[in-house]
Amino acid sequence: MRDARRQDGVQVSLTKWLIPVQGLLEIFGYFLLVLIRVELLETLKAYLRKDVIHVRVVLEVALIAMARKVIIEEPNTVPGATLFGVAALIFALGLAFYFERQAKREAGHGIL
Repeated sequence: MRDARRQDGVQVSLTKWLIPVQGLLEIFGYFLLVLIRVELLETLKAYLRKDVIHVRVVLEVALIAMARKVIIEEPNTVPGATLFGVAALIFALGLAFYFERQAKREAGHGIL
């Protein structure tokens, strides 16, 4: 599917419009980096406004940063122990995020 024919019979090359996988990964990595910066700015604004650090936003930023690391990193060039450590860190962040949500939900119902 690298070439296509238009209705008038002219053959058009589609390969010049395709972005290689490595380029897509770079673009997605930069997008996640911008998302991390926006979330950090939101955290800073909330801190300056209320003098309180929101744990949920910090956990979101950490999860996005780890997701970016996993997406950008080449698994063939990283030792297995490092990959295991990254997986354990993502799991721990996920657990912390879950418990933070549960605590907030229970506080909203007057249980805590």
